[in-house]
Amino acid sequence: MARQAGIAGVGAVALWVRSALRRSRVFTAAIIVLAGLSAGVVSSAFQTVRRAEGSIDRHAARSASYDVIVNSCPPEVLDPE
Repeated sequence: MARQAGIAGVGAVALWVRSALRRSRVFTAAIIVLAGLSAGVVSSAFQTVRRAEGSIDRHAARSASYDVIVNSCPPEVLDPE
């Protein structure tokens, strides 16, 4: 059965990690810490996106901003006579 290139790469990484885990407890702890930090970064990114989705709506509801702004020029600017 022919293996796909992506699956073979994952198998190689898994084999490397398993052999390294057997060799050193420090490496095992480092992998666990790295996995935890990675999960924390991804989780905080999703949390940030979730909180930022409604920020404009919350700001508009709490602020007394104008709906329309009308700009005008003095009469001599439009009619130079």
